[in-house]
Amino acid sequence: MPQKRVVLAVHGGAGIILRSALTPEMEAEYRSALQDALSAGYAVLDRSRRDDATNSNSGQEDVAIDAVEAAVRCMEDCTLFNAGKG
Repeated sequence: MPQKRVVLAVHGGAGIILRSALTPEMEAEYRSALQDALSAGYAVLDRSRRDDATNSNSGQEDVAIDAVEAAVRCMEDCTLFNAGKG
């Protein structure tokens, strides 16, 4: 069976950070935090994919939601973003 292609996308919010005020160090911190969120979500998807290979009865209904929750949780825990506040 061909492997399904998945895409997970995150964004750092709708606030205003002027490029002129963003130092290279700050940009690296933001990019790293976004990558951490993506990695958390993809880890859920990867675990599910491996489980599918060994267990044909595993359900896929909630995997996408679990992946999104993992990514959002990561951003909520990061002080750079205001995810989960408002």
